[in-house]
Amino acid sequence: MSGGSFDYLCEVASLKELLENKDGITGTAAVLRDRGHEAAAAETEAILSELAAMEAYVLARVERLRDVWKAAEWVVSGDWSEDDLAEDVRTLDAAPPFMDTLRIDTATGRIVK
Repeated sequence: MSGGSFDYLCEVASLKELLENKDGITGTAAVLRDRGHEAAAAETEAILSELAAMEAYVLARVERLRDVWKAAEWVVSGDWSEDDLAEDVRTLDAAPPFMDTLRIDTATGRIVK
């Protein structure tokens, strides 16, 4: 059977599959670089940086929403009141807009506050 060395990276069809196959991306980039295909290797490695930046961005937004999500879940389950949810939403609304609080260093994929 042919292929499979990089968990069939060539067949990914979703962002989830890419996120789950970072080793395949790294391995593919190394093979390309070892064979002298610098531009293709660099572009492949750029995907890793972009995934890291995106993941950091999304997780920072999740952190911002965490209390509101918890309140919504607990209101639906009957553990908290609508007032509890409204209070957490007011706190979120009073916070600086999301993008005003951070930026992403695309070279490292890290959040810079």
